[in-house]
Amino acid sequence: LFGFTVAEFLSTLCGFTVPAYFSFKAIETIEDTDDDQQWLTYWIIYGLFQFVERFFYYIISLLPYYWEVKMAFFLWLMAPQTRGATVLYLNYLKPWLEKNEKKIDSAFDNGVDAAKKNIYNAGAGLVKK
Repeated sequence: LFGFTVAEFLSTLCGFTVPAYFSFKAIETIEDTDDDQQWLTYWIIYGLFQFVERFFYYIISLLPYYWEVKMAFFLWLMAPQTRGATVLYLNYLKPWLEKNEKKIDSAFDNGVDAAKKNIYNAGAGLVKK
């Protein structure tokens, strides 16, 4: 429809630039926290989408109208009328995170402990030399 580069640019503009500006506006409105939650939820879903997309990029980017569909998806995620990000978060991501929260916390704690240990050992090795 738009051509590869224009559609990709518009998809990025729609999916990142516009929400970034509205996130700025949300941060600056102290009296209304509803929009803060909407944009935090959007960024969680956006980040997850970007992460998953990286694994399948070379396949899905070859699909006809991929960029236009992606742009429409981002519009659905952010639109106040649909609040698609909130729908996905509440129905799918939140239940999964709640179910796996202890495992995720444990993995983070183990990762932090391992990083601290490796940094300490690397530092101790420098001091010995």
